[in-house]
Amino acid sequence: MIKRLIGLFFITLCIVGLSFTSKTLTLSEEELDEKVIHVLDSLWEEHALFNYQIIKTDPTISIGIDTSKDMVSLQSVLEKKLPKQALEDYEIEIFQRNKSDLKAD
Repeated sequence: MIKRLIGLFFITLCIVGLSFTSKTLTLSEEELDEKVIHVLDSLWEEHALFNYQIIKTDPTISIGIDTSKDMVSLQSVLEKKLPKQALEDYEIEIFQRNKSDLKAD
């Protein structure tokens, strides 16, 4: 009888632990946005970002960079630094513009 109670307690503990773990692995929308913004801010100078925008209606992270910078290296860095959930939830769109074009606008 005691063995059954201990077994039942152990199984219940495992189920509760697994359900709690899955909830903590998924970030809320606000937490995810904060992490994405932190990563993009940290890359601002190094990759000469002009702007970035997180679009909710068509889940996209849109990033503008200088034409002198490499889009492929930025994409690679983003894939390493952004949370996995952001890479799954958002499409990453990188476009290049000439710095002189922005000053004329």
